[in-house]
Amino acid sequence: MTDSATTGGDPKPQPSAGRLLVDSVARYAKARGLTFSAHSHDWILTLHQNGRTHLIHGYDLGVNRSAAARVANDKSATHDVLKAAGIASVEHRVFLHPRFLDFVPVPGNWGDLLAAFDAFRSDAVVKDNEGTGGMEVFRVRTVRQLEQRVHELFQIARAVALSPTVAISAERRFIMLDDDCLFAYAKERVSVTGDGQRTIGELMRAGGVAPELMLDGVTPGAVPAKGERVPLQWRHNLGLGARAVPFAPVCLEQTVGLGLARAAMRGLGLRFASVDVVTTEAGESVLEVNAGVMLEVLARTATGSGPAANALVDAIYHRVLDLALALETGTAPP
Repeated sequence: MTDSATTGGDPKPQPSAGRLLVDSVARYAKARGLTFSAHSHDWILTLHQNGRTHLIHGYDLGVNRSAAARVANDKSATHDVLKAAGIASVEHRVFLHPRFLDFVPVPGNWGDLLAAFDAFRSDAVVKDNEGTGGMEVFRVRTVRQLEQRVHELFQIARAVALSPTVAISAERRFIMLDDDCLFAYAKERVSVTGDGQRTIGELMRAGGVAPELMLDGVTPGAVPAKGERVPLQWRHNLGLGARAVPFAPVCLEQTVGLGLARAAMRGLGLRFASVDVVTTEAGESVLEVNAGVMLEVLARTATGSGPAANALVDAIYHRVLDLALALETGTAPP
């Protein structure tokens, strides 16, 4: 679909082999009688209406102010802004690539990295400060591991973020449009349930769980007690095998997490974003916020594929696009 265009009255464009978003925007254009085009390998989408052009970049549908979106996609900046607003969030400390240190008042990274690692009791998570999808996220428990991972990340990242490792008992994502939650789900990690006899490795094989889904901290030879649930990962990302478990509306309205998600949206000045809220021994807090809302894995995990997946993404993206185009034409409040 790269560098292609269609109008609302033309035949439906050929389905994209990649992102569900592209096809959803094409369906939106056809339903609203707009001209749609895709460029740069479908990463840039345009909608044309009455001489106006609305741009979609990646998963940014164009309803957030640019500064708010940049802050939300910066993990350390998000924590700093939320902390200043009194909103509970998991700490992320930023460390810039050395080539940027001449532009900000930072004496260097290594001393502060070691101090942060020590403050986090030598058990920390280091990641690309602007990364997504759980990619390039590493748990480090020694100074040597810290140094290795930071150097690896600086090959691809402008900055890394260091955060304490916290025991997360639950992680939920709230897809928000202003104060409205358009969809909410828990992220259930891949796990096995013990029978008191078989090892974790045997339970994995019996359940058809791929060995690569088992990450550090799990002992394949251990025998869990009968009924004991053993998560095989410390991360909750859908792209790493976790399962989306949607909330029932009655439960959603009662959760503290929704209140935190609303507070985060207001604190960051966002209109559309996903907010991840985690439950730890200290209570609930915001883990991160994404101003670019990707629904690919969610739709396929929660609904399978085909019409059900399309219906889910359309219900969310089309409502946001209605707001975006109304803002473009000045027919909706800012």
